[in-house]
Order: sequence, then structure tokens, then C-alpha cells
Amino acid sequence: MLETCPSCQEKAMRPGTTELTRKIGGITFKAEVPVELCGSCGEWYVSHEDGHRFDVAVARALGAHAIGTPDAFKFMRKATGLRAVDLAELIGVTPETVSRWETGKVSVERRALALLQALVTEHAEGTTATLDRLRALAGKKKRKPRAVRVAL
Repeated sequence: MLETCPSCQEKAMRPGTTELTRKIGGITFKAEVPVELCGSCGEWYVSHEDGHRFDVAVARALGAHAIGTPDAFKFMRKATGLRAVDLAELIGVTPETVSRWETGKVSVERRALALLQALVTEHAEGTTATLDRLRALAGKKKRKPRAVRVAL
């Protein structure tokens, strides 16, 4: 919790909430989030963690509604923390292709959108199964094991 307001330097910070909004893919997303509110100047501050949680929730909603606009694709990619070049390598396209999808020069491929939606869902859930598989397929995994015990 902040003690002193970064804007006015007064010691008037208190907890509060505010409504954050994002407009992506022609849809407006809203959520109440906790903030630190200055009782003196009225400035408010969202923690990095709460801002990221909001962005991940928006990305997850975009994926759940199969929104595949260029700005939605880019937003979902960024919400997972992937750079465009990394996503390109994982899904087997060039970074220029990802750029063309995100700028709307070409339509996003459905398979790429589905994979990104899966990555967003797993990121929101704190899992990485799809990311791990894509990395293995892209050759980013360590040596293959000689034997693996499986449970029945």
C-alpha cells in the first residue's frame, strides 16, 4: 500500500475501487478493480498485478467469444507475455506473418487463433501444457528421454 501520493506527495492514500475499461475487437470490457486512492488530489493507482489480472481476464473473454480481430489477437498475445517473434516460432510462421495478422493486412489464421486462445486460457489458469507442447514441437525442449513410465 502506498503511504504518500506520487502526484501530490500528500500522505492521504486509502484503499478504494475504480472501474477499468478496455475496448478491443469492438467490445468494451469493464471490471471493478482495487486501487490506492489519494484523498487529497483524487489520483488513483492500480497495482501492476491487478492491472495484469484485468488484462488476462479481458484476453480470456476475447478467446471465449472467438474474437479474432487484429487488435484482439495482439492483445491476447501480449496478455500471455509472449513476444511476436516467440509466438511466430511456436506456431511455425514468420514474425512478419504475426505482424500482418496484428495490423490487419491479412486475416488471422483460425488455427493460430485457436492456439493463442488456448495459451490465454492456460495462462489465466496458471498452467502451461499447450505452451510446453508447442515449445517441444518447435525444438525448444531438452533432449528426449529414452524411456518414460506412464500410469494406467
